[in-house]
Amino acid sequence: MKRLKTIFASAAMIAGAYAMTGTAQAATYLCDGSTVCSFDGTTGGFSNVRRTAGVTASDTFKISLPSAGQAKLTFTTANLTFLSASFNGVTFTPVAGVETIFNIAAGGTYDLIVSVRNTTNRVASYSATIDFVAVPEPAAWGMMIAGVGMAGAALRRRRSPRAAIA
Repeated sequence: MKRLKTIFASAAMIAGAYAMTGTAQAATYLCDGSTVCSFDGTTGGFSNVRRTAGVTASDTFKISLPSAGQAKLTFTTANLTFLSASFNGVTFTPVAGVETIFNIAAGGTYDLIVSVRNTTNRVASYSATIDFVAVPEPAAWGMMIAGVGMAGAALRRRRSPRAAIA
């Protein structure tokens, strides 16, 4: 029973250390008048509609990220062909439904440039989501490591042997 209490106490210390780490600031998405953007605190979305057949077009999205972390972009399309995209200086070809991950070294405003072509005679559109996950600060890492260390020390502590009662 005492061992179970020790395990619960260790788990509580780990949970407490994790809860005190805090959360990162949310990213913001700034768009020009020809594009649509939204952000709900964890995920951003952007889209655009291309009505003219056979036309190649590019859209620029300004994405402001508060700190270092990881940006994940996922594109979808209806009747458009993705030609290329560029984010944080990296050029790639978006594939609908496939997540593309970028490591961000520092907070700042980054350009996302998307080039598309409408190959049909119909109204065509694309949309995408961007998720931003901040890298925990060094203090947060330190608290998590300390919590795990204390839990390990509590579990490792040996009890003194007891005399058998006859």
